[in-house]
Amino acid sequence: MVDYPARGRSPYVPDVDGKLGLRTALELEQIWTAPVPSGGEFPRKKLYTQWPSDSPKKGQMGDPVFDNFIKGQVQFVSGQAELAVPAGVALLDEIGSPVILITHSQGGGIGFNVADQRPKLVAGMVAIEPGGPQIGIADTAKVAYTGKIGNAWGVTNMPMHYDPPVNSPEDLKTYLERNQNARMRFHAICRRTGPQARRMQNIRILSISAQGTYHRVFDACIPSGSIRRA
Repeated sequence: MVDYPARGRSPYVPDVDGKLGLRTALELEQIWTAPVPSGGEFPRKKLYTQWPSDSPKKGQMGDPVFDNFIKGQVQFVSGQAELAVPAGVALLDEIGSPVILITHSQGGGIGFNVADQRPKLVAGMVAIEPGGPQIGIADTAKVAYTGKIGNAWGVTNMPMHYDPPVNSPEDLKTYLERNQNARMRFHAICRRTGPQARRMQNIRILSISAQGTYHRVFDACIPSGSIRRA
């Protein structure tokens, strides 16, 4: 179990590590613990039924389980990838033998970059609801891309290796799919590369997301071939 730099047991250095952010209790309710009563804005929120509490305030402030859960929430640093990716690469170099990376949420993009920089030291990767979507920013309420730039290098904002090579995000020449079938009605239409497919490092990746999560709006785009993998 690895702490991010400036997080957990890895101390935050003021005026060096960057600005801090923290999700509010209401934001946690809306995206994680009680999306229906707290006004979460994503289409599959009614499928979220597994919060482990019998309190009348289930998943909300005042629920003893929620109040205990929120005590474990910590701040995060803006621009965390710039700190975490070099640290992750250094850790793999220190271990010196192939590992299986298990990443989650904010750690998803970090894992993609670490694996990309040390493919021979990554036997495989499990990405649990990795940060996304790829090549853009999605509005989870409208189930659509916003047109704003995000994860411009595909699955991350930091440079990735491709074949044929990519010198800048513009080289990917992406486009938005035109068709969306019934199976994808809860998912944003994905972006794809063209006219020339580009392959990422040959690393086996298992991408997982739950049925009742806001991540389902864009998670399907990450492994769907939006950027073809070897």
